[in-house]
Amino acid sequence: MRKISSIIVTIICTILFLVYSLIDYINNYLVFLPNMPEAYFSEKKWKKKLRSIDYP
Repeated sequence: MRKISSIIVTIICTILFLVYSLIDYINNYLVFLPNMPEAYFSEKKWKKKLRSIDYP
């Protein structure tokens, strides 16, 4: 189960990092778009969330 949650965490962090990079790229031209905090694609945070879901 830990391996599956690790894979899910990696996918979530990758997607959020790509969204962050896209918003950052767009912000070079449009200054008013707010970007998400870098903590959103932190692996430790998502592992902790998934661990609490997996093991009640």
